[in-house]
Amino acid sequence: MKLNEVDKYLRTYKSYMEQIKLRSALLMDIQKKINGSGSYTESLETDIDIIYLQIRKICELVMLSCVVANQASSRDLSSKLKKSYKPAEINRLLSKVNSRFYPKAVKRQLPHFDASKSDLAGTTPLDVNELVLMWGKSGDFLHVSRKQQYQESKAINTISEAFLFMQKTVTLLSHHWVEVDEEHNLVVVMNPVDDIGNECAGVQVGIMHRVPQSKVNKDKARKVEFY
Repeated sequence: MKLNEVDKYLRTYKSYMEQIKLRSALLMDIQKKINGSGSYTESLETDIDIIYLQIRKICELVMLSCVVANQASSRDLSSKLKKSYKPAEINRLLSKVNSRFYPKAVKRQLPHFDASKSDLAGTTPLDVNELVLMWGKSGDFLHVSRKQQYQESKAINTISEAFLFMQKTVTLLSHHWVEVDEEHNLVVVMNPVDDIGNECAGVQVGIMHRVPQSKVNKDKARKVEFY
């Protein structure tokens, strides 16, 4: 790991996560409005445009974050990889240097947090193949001249797919780790809370150094459970 450059990459990663958090919040607001009145803009066509533009940006931000996390390692990343924004290309190139580059969702284990009562209960984390497919699909909504206009029933299904994607993304990123190298993990909490369960502002990002099993204090160690 390039210790002298870690802070720079942590700041960039945090910035990407904060952008994702803002876009996810917008999608949640849109979902509430659609559930309440049937439309966010009084036009389902326009609703879809707004929703899928945010999804496309979120897909790109997730994959760019993976690149940033790996830049903090000693791995030599190609200039093509550093410049790419296309999820499929990033997935292909980054897999060659780190097959475990994608975030791993952590199950929250807090005394005051009951996962069974969460709105996301039962939702599985978004995997990289789903992300790549959704980014490709989102491109269909970027142009006025798209061939297919939607009947109301199909528009509602298209919107429902988008909100399921959002839920899976939130499940993936709320608390996740990224393997930076053999000795370090990048640890991220999107909605940190204090000891009594009050949500704190911002996103927390840090580096965790792996400790050999022989040096672990089992009485103080806390088990981490992944999805």
